[in-house]
Amino acid sequence: MNTVSIDAGNGFTNAATMKGKSVKTIGFPSIRATAQGESLNIDGIAELDYEFYDWSGMRYVVGDDASLISLDIVESHKGYNRYGNEMHCFFIAVALTKLGLKGGDIDLTIFVPPGLYIAQRDGILERFAERDNQLVIKVKGDRKPRVFDLVNINILPEGLGAMSCFVLDKSGKPTGNTDLAGRVLLLDIGMYTSDAILLQDGAFNQEALSSATTEGFGIFHRILQPLANEVKKKHRDFSLITPTDIDRVVRNGLKTGDFTLSSGASAVDIAPRYTTLKTAFANTISDVITDSGFSDLRGIDKVIVIGGGAGLLVEKLSSQYEAGKIATFGDFQQVKGISPLEANTIGGLRYALMKAKQTA
Repeated sequence: MNTVSIDAGNGFTNAATMKGKSVKTIGFPSIRATAQGESLNIDGIAELDYEFYDWSGMRYVVGDDASLISLDIVESHKGYNRYGNEMHCFFIAVALTKLGLKGGDIDLTIFVPPGLYIAQRDGILERFAERDNQLVIKVKGDRKPRVFDLVNINILPEGLGAMSCFVLDKSGKPTGNTDLAGRVLLLDIGMYTSDAILLQDGAFNQEALSSATTEGFGIFHRILQPLANEVKKKHRDFSLITPTDIDRVVRNGLKTGDFTLSSGASAVDIAPRYTTLKTAFANTISDVITDSGFSDLRGIDKVIVIGGGAGLLVEKLSSQYEAGKIATFGDFQQVKGISPLEANTIGGLRYALMKAKQTA
């Protein structure tokens, strides 16, 4: 049986499993589009090479291929009941294949925003049960579908996985680590939501989970959508630009420094406007969450920022509070080398390995 942790979020899907004594991780944007996936089979004619997936009678491309290749509408999973639904299951199945798994029994750990956890966990399990806890998917080049039997499903609130990175080692054994001693605020800034979880000596208050998530308060609404709307007005070549296109350019820009968006014969550097919107979002989070929501962090020992939006906040918050108050994963030896984007996924894997040892 393979133990797998998958955070199939609104913006990005991250997954982790053990390969021998090492952790294997993968990630891709949580978007898809229908595709034909047929070859022309004409000698001397070059064709685009891309992966596709057959799922529930449909064929899809995922991630950046969805916006670069498909001519169909790009789909992403949103809404209150998104976890455990058809598209969520699809991204989980794709992640399993990208981890190199061919099928078989899976001990699966998944995540939901803390504000949805208590209300949604039973419904999520019911939706998986409607599929007989089984995912069937065929990847381009496969001779037959891959069948994954979900023999165990752990559902964790986002943030708890990141916490597990501190208190458990990579084999799932307790570390005795004290990095979470005192009052620690975990900020998880995602594509559509922002989560704020207050811990006391590494323990969280389950009564406060329902108010820990702010929906519609993420990178999409505050940066990507406004930037796409502004770019569309610059030239008719940009009239079909979507937030998905902006997201792709931003991710490339953060890696290479090149924030050039090209469409048709036109090109624009979105870096200046991205920086403005990023700063405005950081200011808003500071005002709404750390200042208003948590009394300007009075009585809180440290803030640890995780998620895809971690890089947006650290500079702003660090300039606002005393040295050492704001931290990222790179500041702690116990979790050195773990990306804030993968924190929940890797921590979830450690949690699952711990649970497996307890029940062995």
